Amino acid sequence: VPIQPVMLFFAMFLFYAAYKAWMEWMHEELDSGDLSDLPVLVASKKVLDGFGIGMTKNYDGDKFWSRDPKTGKKLATPMLVVLACVELSDVVFAVDR
Repeated sequence: VPIQPVMLFFAMFLFYAAYKAWMEWMHEELDSGDLSDLPVLVASKKVLDGFGIGMTKNYDGDKFWSRDPKTGKKLATPMLVVLACVELSDVVFAVDR
């Protein structure tokens, strides 16, 4: 069975993510509490800003969207990013099959 380049890329990414999580766990950097500096949220904010959609810094319960109390503008919450990551992993594993 030949190794496909896409699968090799995803495997390397998974090993990198596992290594990084393990190193953070070893150095006990998990208790920062501030999620806004996570690379996936920074990248998601940039992508959403490109579409003219803002993003909140905090979760709003289990909602994917929230409204800014000052402007009334609809904002994405980090929960939307969680959903996108879960669905992306579903696609990756579907491609694997």
